[in-house]
Amino acid sequence: MRKIFQAVLLLLLAGILAGGCTGLNSEYTLRIIPPRNLELPLQGSWEIVALLQEDRAAAGEPAQEWIGKTLHFSDKYVLLGEHLLSNPRFQVKRVEAEAYLLYHHQAFPEGFRFKNKEIEVFTLSDSHLFFCELLRENDDELLLNLFNNSYLVKKIADEVDETIFSPFVTAEGTTAGTAAMSGTGSPAGDFSGNQTGVLLGLRAPGEDDQGYTGAQYRTLWVALAEGKLAPVLEIGTILFPRRSGFYRLQVVRKTEGEIEEDILLVNNILGQEEEKEEEDPVEPALDPSRWEGKEGYIHRRIDYIGNDYVSVEERIRQVSLRDGSSNEKSQRRIYAVDSLPVMKAVKFSDLAGPEAVAAMEHGQQKLLQQLGLKEEVNLQDEDNYGLARKMGYWIFKGRINYPQKGGKAGARENGNTDTYKEADYNITVIPPDHVVFYNNLNIPWTRVKNQVPSAIDVFTSPAKDLALVITDKEIIVYRMSQENLAAHPLERIPLKDGEEVIMAEWALGHYVENWTLTCQTYLAREDIKEYPQ
Repeated sequence: MRKIFQAVLLLLLAGILAGGCTGLNSEYTLRIIPPRNLELPLQGSWEIVALLQEDRAAAGEPAQEWIGKTLHFSDKYVLLGEHLLSNPRFQVKRVEAEAYLLYHHQAFPEGFRFKNKEIEVFTLSDSHLFFCELLRENDDELLLNLFNNSYLVKKIADEVDETIFSPFVTAEGTTAGTAAMSGTGSPAGDFSGNQTGVLLGLRAPGEDDQGYTGAQYRTLWVALAEGKLAPVLEIGTILFPRRSGFYRLQVVRKTEGEIEEDILLVNNILGQEEEKEEEDPVEPALDPSRWEGKEGYIHRRIDYIGNDYVSVEERIRQVSLRDGSSNEKSQRRIYAVDSLPVMKAVKFSDLAGPEAVAAMEHGQQKLLQQLGLKEEVNLQDEDNYGLARKMGYWIFKGRINYPQKGGKAGARENGNTDTYKEADYNITVIPPDHVVFYNNLNIPWTRVKNQVPSAIDVFTSPAKDLALVITDKEIIVYRMSQENLAAHPLERIPLKDGEEVIMAEWALGHYVENWTLTCQTYLAREDIKEYPQ
């Protein structure tokens, strides 16, 4: 049952984002159909019989209010409980079960798995506004994904008694009293809250065509207290919290002769003031084993920074001093913050567990099949992966490097250049808490797209009172209540061209004041920027 429900959620996101979850697979189909062309299993009347997340029902959450309500699908109307859809449309799509669960695991009980590798998802909307998703378990059972909750739905009649729609339709044929539903099916409450804040790390592309050279980093501090937004502070570097205090992360380019390498440096910002003069930071050094008999460059840019791990992309070109042959490629890496500036990558099995390697290998094999590659690529590299954003979540993203057509990697002659292409694939493993401390989405992605069609990402607070909607041009700050965005934003923060979010660290309660003081203390010796309210 839960498998069908997860499939429904994935289809919704995939449909709105033009198949973002299906990657390179072109076998999936998308159809938009009116109800009069509905195919089984949706035609008829259904009853919501159970909430799949038993812990939510036991806690008395509003989600259980839907248990016992009926769903009616006719040739013209759809009735969800007391909510009539007068212009219903369905998006129908087949998606991968693993990918769907990856992006929508919050809606399912822990450990849930689909029975089939692929699932069919029906996404229901009315006048271009999303309402829910339905997924077939069998001919007489569906899974319903409604407001980020999953329900078991059973058929009670093959046909619908048309008179059931009469109380909801006026003489003119329009719906009467039908309004947009909130996260609980009732009007959204007030948006007042206590204290919530977020440190948002941003990376703007650099000067070269791949955005490595001269990449710019900054941190924004956004704080909400009693429903009001404090002045947004900007720090011209990456400032991030750890158990032992606040740290600064910098990408420093080290040059020695014909060798150039970007080094990641981390230092405690408060500890700097307490250090004695004889304890100056050590000058970053290049790793001799990496450059023995070679010259060239290794350029790095940050994709993600958390409390204990940093994910980077590396562009490498190394030339042999012996025969002039060269090697060029781009790869992903994850490093432990405690190991920096030593650039020793963390293997996937060490980070996510040995059992997670099977998911990595599955993603690799699938990508190779899509690319039409077989034995040309060495897949024993457990280091070539990182973290990326996708529809409101941090996910693992693996990378394959494969040689250009015309020669195999490693077949070198004097002066030969091995140039690699790269292709990425999703690893269907949820990043563990020690890697991404908070990785939840407290509002359905489709609801965000309904209100902000230009949205490409969204971050929601653990307190469910603040949301930051990301577009190509700005960050739109909203208050939240009952899994809804407020009608009007609190602030619009402009983004630089190509700027992306690489960090979101949340603070609640009295920590908000502490973090505000830390930011202000750091900025006391630098230029401070505030965005007008």
